[in-house]
Amino acid sequence: MVFDRLYNRLQRYYYYYLKKYYRYSLIKNGILIDRTVTLVDRPHITLTSEFWYSEKGEFIFNKDVKVGRNFNCECYGGKVIIGEGTTIGQNSTFYGHGGIEIGKNTLIAMNCIIVSSNHQIPSRNESIKNMKDTLLPVKIGSDVWIGARVTILGGVIIGDGCVVGAGSLVTKDLPPYSVSIGTPAKVIRFR
Repeated sequence: MVFDRLYNRLQRYYYYYLKKYYRYSLIKNGILIDRTVTLVDRPHITLTSEFWYSEKGEFIFNKDVKVGRNFNCECYGGKVIIGEGTTIGQNSTFYGHGGIEIGKNTLIAMNCIIVSSNHQIPSRNESIKNMKDTLLPVKIGSDVWIGARVTILGGVIIGDGCVVGAGSLVTKDLPPYSVSIGTPAKVIRFR
């Protein structure tokens, strides 16, 4: 009984200091993180890439953001802003080349992917690998619900209050308060 209580107390201290270390390591690497942000696990966030870009990107967590397990963000020199009160589900991945901006109180479910760039398609005589990326910013409004396994491609604006059904592929702008599903996502009704 006494051993169990001691073990539980040590476990709480361990997780408390582990979370403080995660937060400190993010701040040390140049990531702006509010003290009210909840991190379930240590997210993998890189601001630059050793392969393509020399510019340093920017990543901002605003107040009361909650981030699930195995969150991955590669800024590649772009700017990623997560709005106040937003929740990001586990295993979600963001590629922030062209910039990603997410509004307030948005819910992004698990396994979502956001890509804010695209490759140019060259002629047959040129290599695709050597082409520069086209930077295409992604903007997601406030009070949006993105379902599980949704993929959002570059250059898309998702309006305030939208709902995007699970497994959808968003390739075009979605008007405010629309409900969309499918591949590619199509508006089926409005809230």
